[in-house]
Amino acid sequence: GFILIAAQSPIREASFFFMMGTSEVEAIAREYIDIRIYGAPAALLNWVVLGLLFGLQRMRAALVVQLVLNVCNVILDILFVVGFGWGYQGSPSPRL
Repeated sequence: GFILIAAQSPIREASFFFMMGTSEVEAIAREYIDIRIYGAPAALLNWVVLGLLFGLQRMRAALVVQLVLNVCNVILDILFVVGFGWGYQGSPSPRL
């Protein structure tokens, strides 16, 4: 995850080189990538925890972990986007 953060500029530029989008789309995508890249370590850690729980055959615990993460995500999205008025940037939820 931290390697992705450290290498975000080359990854982003290579992606845009191969995608060849319009400048407007590229500007929006840059903003989105710049925000979302910092969630990479947490996402990778989530996959590790899920893999561990699956390997231990603790499916109920894996379900609880996913439910807690998703409920927290919804609550924090509503709080940050609607409550604090921070806008949709970085939020994985649809625009409210």
